[in-house]
Amino acid sequence: MQPMLFRNMGIDFGEWIFVCNSPEDARDVLRIAKLISDLYDLTITVVAMTDNVGFGAANNVGISFARSDSIYIVNPDVFAMNSQTGPLTRALDERTLGDAMWGGLLFYDDENLMHSGMFIEHDVFVRSHTYQKKASGRTEEHVKLVRVEHFDKGAPFRAENWRQPKVVPAISGAVMAFKRPLFERIGGFSTRYIYGHYEDADLSLRWADANGPVMIDPDLRFVHLEGQGSRSSGGQYRGAQILNRYLFSARHNEALFRDAESMTKSFELPIAAQ
Repeated sequence: MQPMLFRNMGIDFGEWIFVCNSPEDARDVLRIAKLISDLYDLTITVVAMTDNVGFGAANNVGISFARSDSIYIVNPDVFAMNSQTGPLTRALDERTLGDAMWGGLLFYDDENLMHSGMFIEHDVFVRSHTYQKKASGRTEEHVKLVRVEHFDKGAPFRAENWRQPKVVPAISGAVMAFKRPLFERIGGFSTRYIYGHYEDADLSLRWADANGPVMIDPDLRFVHLEGQGSRSSGGQYRGAQILNRYLFSARHNEALFRDAESMTKSFELPIAAQ
C-alpha cells in the first residue's frame, strides 16, 4: 500500500523495488504487489530472498535492480505527511543529490521529531574484579564501544530551526538518498552486520570519508513508524544488535576515539540538539 499512499499525495518515485527478507511471506508479498501495481498503474519490483540476509545486503540487492542512478531508500514503515507534502515535493523536484548522502526529518506525528540525523557517543565498560598488578600500579580490563543516537528524538519540531540543510555525522537507513555510482564506489552497505542496526551509521562514516558530506535535507519530511518495518522481537535480534555494536566499534573505534572532540566540533549540529 505504501506506493499508492505516496501516489495519492502526488508523490511518485518512478519505480518501487521491495526486497522481501522473509521467504515465508514472499508469496503474499508478490500477490499484493501485483494487485496494487495493476489497480494503481504503479511500477513495482519484488525481489524475494531465500533467507533474511539483513538490512544492508537486502538494500544492496534492491539497488542493483534499480534503473536510475538517483536512489532513494525508504523503509516500508515510512510514509508521507499530509501537512508536509509541499516541502517534500519541492525537495524531490528541485534538490540535486550531488556528492552528498541525504537524510530527512523523520516524525512521530505532525509536531514531534523522531530523527534529524544521528550522533555517536562513546562508552567505556570496565570489567569488575580484574585488576592486574603492573610495575606502574594497577590497571583494569576495559572495552570501548560506540553508541549511535538520534538528534532531536521526541523534540517538538520548529520550522525556523530548519531553513537550510545541515551536515550531520550519520543518518538513519530509514530514509537515504544518494547517487548510485558513489554508493557503489565505497562498496555499498557492509554485509558484516546481522539483521539490522549500525550499518547505516557505518555507511555514513565511510561516505563522509570517501565521497562527500552526510546531510539532512529539511524538506525531506516523513512519518516513521519506528521499528515496524521489520521483525525485531526475540533473543536472536537483541543478540544481533549487541554483536553489531561490537562490529561497528571494532571497525571505527580507532578513528572515532583518536580525536572525538574535534570531530564533534566539525559538524554543524541542529540547534535543538545543541
